[in-house]
Formats: sequence, C-alpha cells, structure tokens
Amino acid sequence: MFFRDRLQAVKTFLSHRNVCTAVSPLNDFLQDEWDHITYSVSSLLSQLHHCTPPLLEVSHLERRAELLAVYLQHHASSDPPGAFRLSAFRNPRGFLQALRREAALKHCRNISDITLQYQVLSDSSHSLPLDAVYLCGLELRSASWDMQSAALQDSLQPRSLPLVCVEANIHFIQLPGNMDRHHYETFEKFGNNTFLIHLDNGRALCEERKRREEGDEDQVLYDDIAHLKGEEPPAG
Repeated sequence: MFFRDRLQAVKTFLSHRNVCTAVSPLNDFLQDEWDHITYSVSSLLSQLHHCTPPLLEVSHLERRAELLAVYLQHHASSDPPGAFRLSAFRNPRGFLQALRREAALKHCRNISDITLQYQVLSDSSHSLPLDAVYLCGLELRSASWDMQSAALQDSLQPRSLPLVCVEANIHFIQLPGNMDRHHYETFEKFGNNTFLIHLDNGRALCEERKRREEGDEDQVLYDDIAHLKGEEPPAG
C-alpha cells in the first residue's frame, strides 16, 4: 500500500501538470523524458501485484518528476536559474545533444559543426546570465576542485563540483595543449545519481554508460577524451 500510494501520487502529479508546448530541441527532449517517466510510473503501478519496486527507484522517480516539472514549466527552484541536474534524465547524454541541436538550429549550422565547452565557475559571487545553461549537483571522484587555482587536485573523498557553465561553440577545435585548466569535456554516469570524473596525471578520462533498455544489449559508449592543463606530477 505504501508503494502504491507514492506511485499514485507521482502519477497524479504528472497528469495534472501542463507541460511546455513551445517547440525546440531542448523542449522536445524534456517532453520525451516526461513521457517516459509517466510510462514508467504507470508500468510500475500495474506490476505491483507481481513485485515491489526498490524504494530507491520510487524516490528517484519522485525527484525526477519534480525536476522535469521545473525545467518544462520554468518554476522556481532551489537551484540557480538555468541550472540542470543530469540525474533528472533517463538519457543525460541526450540532454547534451539537445543543447547542440538547439545551437545548430539557432545558427543555421549542421550539428557536426557544434561542440560543447564546459567551464567550472570557481567564483559563484558573480550574477549568472539568465540565458546560459548550467549543470549542478555533479560529484567528483578521486579529485576535488580547488577554488583558488581553478584546477583539479587529488582527493581520497568524493567532492562536489561547483556550478558548470555549458557553452555551445561553432567549429570549436580545442587542442589538448591549449586547453585551459578549468575547461573539460563530458561526464561519466553510474547508477542514477552519481557522476564521476576520473583524474589521471592531469587528464580526465570520460565515458558514459548507457543503461540497458528493454530488448537491447548492454552498451558502453565512450565519449571524447579531454585534457586538463595543469602541473605534471614529479617524475619518480
């Protein structure tokens, strides 16, 4: 009864919300996520007499529904304006692709001409442009972000990553030797809520694991390898 009540509350929440009708690659992606979570909740409700879903899964669906409502309806949130949490999405890589498609449409370019650049905002005291896109709630593993030097440092404990600004660029080609230490590419996702960036001698190796979808085989999709310019460790 406990799980049924919580799932029914999520279903009611989803059915009583008027989603955004403006057509754009980002809104289309968010609408797909909304439709999928609506289907997932209905599916879990129909299967309750056979099996009980894990409590963590139900809690995650509740949180995703809240975040998607904020993103689609532009409601007030405790997160900064324009900030997104990748944990809200079933397909976080699709969110980044939607940003590229949005920029390609805006500038009348092919999506292959668009790349995304990520900048960690070490100084959070400045006001944030309302038209920018940000990522929040990210976590670093094996590294921490030093606010003074604006660079990654080794850390034995997981650390929160400051707000990350995502900027679309046209024909942007960044060579490893020219990349600023506070820029890097992509993220790695494990499970539902944890995002990892591995530091290896100043280089961030990033991959994204695509969760198995019904009827498909497990896939591991490797993203670009990005370099972080910083001090090399002493030899020996």
